[in-house]
This record gives sequence, structure tokens and C-alpha cells, in this order.
Amino acid sequence: MRRLDPGDFRAEIGTENLRFPVWGAGVTPLVFGAVWVLAATAVAFLPMRRQFAPGLVLLVAAPLLLIWIGLVHGWLWVAFGLFAFLSMFRRPLLYFARRALGQLPEVPPEMRE
Repeated sequence: MRRLDPGDFRAEIGTENLRFPVWGAGVTPLVFGAVWVLAATAVAFLPMRRQFAPGLVLLVAAPLLLIWIGLVHGWLWVAFGLFAFLSMFRRPLLYFARRALGQLPEVPPEMRE
């Protein structure tokens, strides 16, 4: 029986194709991760009412970005990214988890109107 090596998986899917060529060099998903963090920080400066749409886009993009980071760079970078994601989006994730469990979570006063 052949022993599986994590490098075999990367060779099969061709991780070199998962990078975008820009100016002759491959832009890694870590660069997009850094841009995601900057975008999330910028959204946090917006008033609460204006955070919803861009925050939802960032919330949906994060798992896709983490998968891409994992495929190219490995699980350790995914762990760092997941920690950052959960740290920045802990309140929205708790809100959606409570809604999924059938509870009525408290909505901030500025979002009630």
C-alpha cells in the first residue's frame, strides 16, 4: 500500500496554478489575506448601519480565502488566518449561530430602526 504524502496532494492539484501572475511574480493568497484584513479594518471604521453589506461580503469571502491559503501554504497559515477571522468576526458569528439555534439574539440599538 502506497503511503500518502501531503506533497502528493499538492502535486496532483498543481498548486503552482493557484497563484495569480502579476509583474512576472506569483501573488500568493497571503497577499489577498492581508488585503482582506485591511478591508475588514476599514469596514470596522464605518457606522454600524453601513457595515452590514461589506461585512457580509468579507464574511463569505473568508472561508474561500482560507481554503486557498491552506492549499498553497499549509495548515499552519490556515490556523493563523482562522484565528484572525474568528477574532474579527466573533460577534456576527455568534449572532448567526444563535439565530440558527432558534434563539432571539439581542440586536444593537443603532440597528433596530
